[in-house]
Amino acid sequence: MVRTRSGAAYAVLGHGDGTFGRLIGPFSALAKASGLVGGGDVAGNAMPDLFSFAGGRLVLYRNKGTFNAGAPIDTGV
Repeated sequence: MVRTRSGAAYAVLGHGDGTFGRLIGPFSALAKASGLVGGGDVAGNAMPDLFSFAGGRLVLYRNKGTFNAGAPIDTGV
């Protein structure tokens, strides 16, 4: 994931050789995220989910495999 200076968030897939492909996005659901914290398969569907801060809360953006981050899920932290 990368963010432009204007705040738009994009995915950039790696080729496995140190180079990257084209930008995929932007992901409008991440516009309110104040910082992407990390990722990993939290939902158990073998797809990387994203953690971010939004409004001072840690939220999860679940990856449903559609390149649409969807609504944030409040983690309670």
